[in-house]
Amino acid sequence: MPPLPRSWRTTASCSASEADRCTACRACGAASESGPGHVTPPPLALPRDDRDVFLRSARRRASARVRERVDIARAIAVQRHRKRTVLAIIGHGLVVETDQHVAGGVIAEVRGDAAFDNPKRRVERSAAVVLIVLIFQPAEEGGKGGLAMVQDGMMDRWNVQEVYGLHNMPGLPVGEFAIRSGPILAAGDMFSITVTGKGGHAAKPHSAVDTTLVASHIVVGLQSIVSRNVDPLEQAVVTVAAIHSDSEAFNVIPQTVELRGTVRTFDSRVRDMIEDRIPVIANGIAHAFGAAAETFYDRGVPATVNAVEQTSYAAHAAEAVSGKVDRDTQPHLGGEDFSFMLQSRPGAFMFIGNGDTQMCHHPRYDFDDNAIPFGSSWFATLVEQRMPVA
Repeated sequence: MPPLPRSWRTTASCSASEADRCTACRACGAASESGPGHVTPPPLALPRDDRDVFLRSARRRASARVRERVDIARAIAVQRHRKRTVLAIIGHGLVVETDQHVAGGVIAEVRGDAAFDNPKRRVERSAAVVLIVLIFQPAEEGGKGGLAMVQDGMMDRWNVQEVYGLHNMPGLPVGEFAIRSGPILAAGDMFSITVTGKGGHAAKPHSAVDTTLVASHIVVGLQSIVSRNVDPLEQAVVTVAAIHSDSEAFNVIPQTVELRGTVRTFDSRVRDMIEDRIPVIANGIAHAFGAAAETFYDRGVPATVNAVEQTSYAAHAAEAVSGKVDRDTQPHLGGEDFSFMLQSRPGAFMFIGNGDTQMCHHPRYDFDDNAIPFGSSWFATLVEQRMPVA
């Protein structure tokens, strides 16, 4: 399977279903190269350049009619009309329709013409009308584009019954897949704590309420949540990733200090407990030093939880593509807004190998185009296997 041109950097999505059912799926993890040795992190909204690449490709196909709709970000779809309409691609209200015999070809078109292992293969397992939804989702992960699409009625509008997603995983060899039933990605929340004391000169700490000292004790105190409040059999991470003060002078005790961090959990009860404990610890420590603390807690994406049955379907399709599937991979503490779709419908989220490169969001992360044919074939195989046998 030849690698794709570098212009096809953005992955898309597709899905599978049964005769009276509809399955939605989505893939993500794209990045665009902006210079030697540098990869630009994916923005929250679908970038204009990537939209144009897709639109130009679609317009080259004489039978395609292209239209866009502006929502939380622009989404794209191609609309085709054939004798039997069985495939729908949805990008926040946009539709692509085509004949079931070219379902594999459509998947190849979405992900790049060279992506599919055999673009001429025909999906002919059933003469029944099957609706397959491909989701072009803007604003992934923290942008909560998945939530926006669910709230917009996508699942109900298209009678979606199952939903599948695919994400590249650096460190996993190209051509290999990994999945697990139950939680595979964590809930991701953000918090900030503003400590207010009394500013002063570094030579007279007794005349001030040292917010730097207070904030430092709060950082240490927050680590007791995981070590002493979370059940040792559960998993959680509380990270203070940034500390800022209202003074950058080396000899001034600041009036205020802000802490910023994240909370990552798999269990909703653990998530609730940590949200409650953070302000208790921050307020108690601040009060002990004569300062005040104000906590802001922002719930992000929930845990990504795979359904048992759909996990088996996804793994079976991956085994048919490459035979290299880890069915019990370790869960990751990263977060993914695909979780909102899994809360709405049963489904599964799978990892596909991206080879030996830096982790996602790292400045030197590099997407391996050789993974695309495996991902495209997985989507197509999933479609074929989930179609009812004639």
